[in-house]
Amino acid sequence: MKLTDSVKILKTVGQARLALLHNMGIFTIEDLLEYFPRDYLDRSIISKISELSNDQSATIMAYMAGQPQALYRNGKNIVKIVFSDGTGRIEIAWFNQPYMRNNIKPDVEYCISGKVKRGYGVITMETPELEAVDSNAPRETLSAGRIVPVYPLAAGVSQKILRGLIKQAMDVVTGQIVDYMPQDIVTAHGLCDREFAIYNIHFPESGDAYFAARRRLVFDELFLMQAALMSAKGHIAAAKGRIFEDLDISPMLDVLPYDLTGDQQKVVEEICGDLQSGYAANRLLQGDVGSGKTAVAMIICYLAVKNGAQAALMAPTETLAVQHYHSFTGIFERFGMRVELLVGSVKAKDKAAIKQQLRDGEIDIVIGTHALIQDNVEFADLGLVITDEQHRFGVRQRGKLNDKGQQNHVLVMTATPIPRSLAMVLYGDMDISTINQLPPGRQSIDTFCVASAYHTRIFKFIREEVAKGHQVYIICPLIEESEHESRKDVNSVLSSQKN
Repeated sequence: MKLTDSVKILKTVGQARLALLHNMGIFTIEDLLEYFPRDYLDRSIISKISELSNDQSATIMAYMAGQPQALYRNGKNIVKIVFSDGTGRIEIAWFNQPYMRNNIKPDVEYCISGKVKRGYGVITMETPELEAVDSNAPRETLSAGRIVPVYPLAAGVSQKILRGLIKQAMDVVTGQIVDYMPQDIVTAHGLCDREFAIYNIHFPESGDAYFAARRRLVFDELFLMQAALMSAKGHIAAAKGRIFEDLDISPMLDVLPYDLTGDQQKVVEEICGDLQSGYAANRLLQGDVGSGKTAVAMIICYLAVKNGAQAALMAPTETLAVQHYHSFTGIFERFGMRVELLVGSVKAKDKAAIKQQLRDGEIDIVIGTHALIQDNVEFADLGLVITDEQHRFGVRQRGKLNDKGQQNHVLVMTATPIPRSLAMVLYGDMDISTINQLPPGRQSIDTFCVASAYHTRIFKFIREEVAKGHQVYIICPLIEESEHESRKDVNSVLSSQKN
């Protein structure tokens, strides 16, 4: 058996089960081995029946101690069997599983795991996980007496079935799992062998073995992702980009309401270097709210238009798009550069006119939402794409806008603080710029998280601020009460605070 073989060659995998495994994304033996658990149950402690307590989740070792009973109550088939471990007796019940009556054999010890109920002097379990431990043909138990893996499942595939298939596959491909990680990296980071990791992530031999396996597989995942990102960055870095020759930004600096901070100047210089390089810029700009990312975006848009290209800025919401539109219009109308807004609420007639003018090159800068990525939005010469709050868009959405031009320069912006080490992992395919300084006069933003017990104090604070002439806005997940949602809505919050 090879890792590339179909799982249909495993025992107990017929056409019906094969279809279920395919629905889970499992096609080959390798897919099966890399279908990792989502959780674990500690069933390594074996309890005595006499020591079991009510509502306890426990594992016992016991023999059948009475003839099976088959009952029919309330439309259900019930099989009841009494087991004993020498210290006490427990009654096990299965519902709508009549085959269990013949599955349990005398003189066979069973490992049984489930939730215990005690009442009226009787100890019971309902539909536990059960596995035979045959002394005549000893084998490793997979569902009890050990740390047991729990997998995400599709209907029709049980935990016990999947564990058995994975163990069957592991036993026959021993020695075939190639460790692709260079040995010097494995040694330098103190990693375990990959085959050891695969086995112990499914069936941990001990707590230490599990943590070593998990550490190795997490390392592999991050390593491969970073390698893929670095490869992508290499391809992107080699992509040709139009050269912006006129990079004089002094006219823009004269009309901005404040001088650029040191961080803003540094970021503008970094981006200008991209624009002159002959390669497509692909840069992430991060900075807190109010740090001046929009001013940087304006400067880069100004340079794009001066160099004969169109620019597009995509925002996740109409509110943010409209805010950008008003800011840009107030600046760019001084240079005779035309800015337009393309969002869902724009009237159909106006949308059609804007789209035609984009195709004809009459619009220099367009600001919009997802409306910009519609197939019928075309540009005469798109050269710069800016995405604000980029995490709110999918990769395909951002790519679809970028594909509307040739040799575009790309700038994505976010106010979500990302530690540099994490940013290098998540955005390893991009160059990263950060604005830490706030423009002069900008007040720092304080964020607090409080429980509902503070509502009275919060609304008192709001009333005081409004009385001073200040403005307040409240974000709520719901406008009106919904029978499908337990969260509070705007109307109920406001009505509770009227007095």
